[in-house]
Amino acid sequence: MDTISYRIKIPNSIVSKSFRIALEQRGNFFHNIRSAFKQELEVIFEEYGLCADSHTDLGSINFLKNKNFFEEKNIVKHTGYKKDISVEVDAKFCARYGHDDYSLKAINYTDGEICNFPSLLAVKEIINFSLGNILVFVKNKNYEISLDLEEGLNITGYTFDISSKKKKSYVCLLGIHFNSELILPIFKDFLIDCVHPE
Repeated sequence: MDTISYRIKIPNSIVSKSFRIALEQRGNFFHNIRSAFKQELEVIFEEYGLCADSHTDLGSINFLKNKNFFEEKNIVKHTGYKKDISVEVDAKFCARYGHDDYSLKAINYTDGEICNFPSLLAVKEIINFSLGNILVFVKNKNYEISLDLEEGLNITGYTFDISSKKKKSYVCLLGIHFNSELILPIFKDFLIDCVHPE
């Protein structure tokens, strides 16, 4: 019997939608934006009939051992005193840092202390800001997936481990990042330019 294949289309509108949801909440903004993005991903997977119970924990896992590991668009960061040193962050680097909130800080490591202040302003200041790695649980059946991201929404890669024999099948997006144009309206609506009085 042939394995069923699903091509999951993810619109770039997921970015602005997730930011608006997160900004309506209190607490750690980075945690809130990741949670909102994950919830929106689950809605998309549910449209394909694939989403599973999200109230479970996968624990620590080595994504690099997955046979279904796909590399996409690297994140280009600039570091150094004059920001003149270019660093590329790829899927294999991202995969080393799991799928929880820590992955955000790890992937944005070149941006230093600003990542210690989880706010929309930090997102604005960081060039090629990444939401980190985000995992969704899917149904335990025999099928494969591929991801089709709309222009402007990018990932360094993705991986999945799906089978009818598994207790917890999943798909994980690695190094989620996006063109800043997608959230320019968010900056305009939520950020206030502060000018020091003379």
